[in-house]
Amino acid sequence: MPNIINSPSSNFNSRNGRKIIAIVDHCTDGLIPGCLQWLQNPISQASAHYVIGRDGNIYKLVNESDASWGAGVIDQCTWPLYDGTNPNKYVINLEHEGYLTQGGDGILTEIQYQSTLWLHRLLIAAYAIPIDNLHIIKHSEINANHNCPGPNFPWVRLFNDLNATVTIIANNTKIYGQIINGNTFAPISNVCKAKGWSCTWNGTKRTVCVNGASDANVPATTGTGVSIVVGNQVIVGEIIGNSAWCSIATVCKALGVVYTWDQVNKIMKF
Repeated sequence: MPNIINSPSSNFNSRNGRKIIAIVDHCTDGLIPGCLQWLQNPISQASAHYVIGRDGNIYKLVNESDASWGAGVIDQCTWPLYDGTNPNKYVINLEHEGYLTQGGDGILTEIQYQSTLWLHRLLIAAYAIPIDNLHIIKHSEINANHNCPGPNFPWVRLFNDLNATVTIIANNTKIYGQIINGNTFAPISNVCKAKGWSCTWNGTKRTVCVNGASDANVPATTGTGVSIVVGNQVIVGEIIGNSAWCSIATVCKALGVVYTWDQVNKIMKF
């Protein structure tokens, strides 16, 4: 899980009740800390919800419930979902640290890519954003004067990874999941419901206890992490949207449950 650093900017306003429908990807025109300071400076009249650093750190500038100021200038807009109003009201702006030969062309470091992939997944799950090029877009589709996020931004890889979906069939119930770091992740509560397993959430410690397991000796988890306690095992998971996700294969092994995996069709059954 990436490190999220709170770096508030005062450059935001209300969404006026508009629903979030898309993610706009950008590339900064400077490196941290300079680009952060600029997006925090009221003189700039600019901001983003998040800046993803070349070191993999994620800097949070504006709450998702508010409109950041990253896509409000319209010039030769080609985005089909633009409705004539300020796009900032209905998008989430993601900046990627880069400048000249250090990512200014959209080439991300590997750890930066993994962090933005993680953040895209989080936002897609939280706001039911479709994984397509209508809903995950370039800044240059709104303002053609900006070659942003650069000609070498990893769009193909990003969409391939975001579309790495799997189907989990538990007691004939289909559950949506994703392949994350080579593991089949899904909401543990959905799996427990399908299998008839008990599932208890402890908001204080950020743990989920499966089938009566105890979290008495499990330390509290911070950030977006979560601990799934199964028998004597503690499985590291993540909060995606409003659900605790984890490796379902690891849960099955901890409970002694046999599962099958169809690699061609990306289907897990148990």
